[in-house]
Amino acid sequence: MTEKPAEKISRREFLKGLAAGAVVGIAAGSGATAALLPPRVVEVERVVEKPTEVRVPVAEVRPVGVKRPTLFLAEYFTDFPKPFVIWRRHELCAGDFLCMVACSLAKEGKIWPEASRIRIYHFPHQLDIIHLCAMCREWQEPTGAKSPPPCVAACPQGILKVSEKTGAVVVTDIEKCLGSKCAKCTEACPAKYPYFHPVTDKVLICDLCETRVDDPAKAGIPACVEACPNDALHIMDIAPHSLKTFARTPEEFAALIAKKWYNWRIKPEEVV
Repeated sequence: MTEKPAEKISRREFLKGLAAGAVVGIAAGSGATAALLPPRVVEVERVVEKPTEVRVPVAEVRPVGVKRPTLFLAEYFTDFPKPFVIWRRHELCAGDFLCMVACSLAKEGKIWPEASRIRIYHFPHQLDIIHLCAMCREWQEPTGAKSPPPCVAACPQGILKVSEKTGAVVVTDIEKCLGSKCAKCTEACPAKYPYFHPVTDKVLICDLCETRVDDPAKAGIPACVEACPNDALHIMDIAPHSLKTFARTPEEFAALIAKKWYNWRIKPEEVV
């Protein structure tokens, strides 16, 4: 009896048979008697995190796009109804040095950041620290007694006093200042303020723009507050916290903010 030659199976037919066998095996193993169900689709709920709510005091809210109210400042503060302070918010500082430029223009008549009464310090991880006079006016001792600001008490020439008009520490006779060779005022201040002029070496201290050489008509309107586009500087007649809050060095402030923002426990001397 002649044997029939074996039929040739193409590669495609072989793969089809192999796949069919696998399907039958899976169905039998799972007890399935019908066609296999399609793959199960699992819907995953998308979780969208809500932005952190930021509470802004009502007094600080103003329409978007409205420039810092220079007219309001001029109307309200020209007559100095009461002493005021410059409240600073480091978290809003962009480190753009506009306050330093404005200060030097107001007090020196030209752009001269090295002669500015306000300074901006850059630290790693986007920490921009505003360094300015703490404007303590009267110092609260641990015993409860009140004394003049440390810089006023430390000046051997007696040329620093608290202005009755603005409440800022002002220089009564700049020619008598002994400059950085003395620096008793800076040594006495916990914030290590004030600075000294890069040319004359006389003391540079914020007087809240009691006088301005750029525009005398704006005397009493702090140029730094007027220039800041980010509202990092505010004029306030009453400080919401103790003015000693600002009596810290830039390094101390950077360490405090690093702890608050990033929960880093670092010492001021470790801030570089």
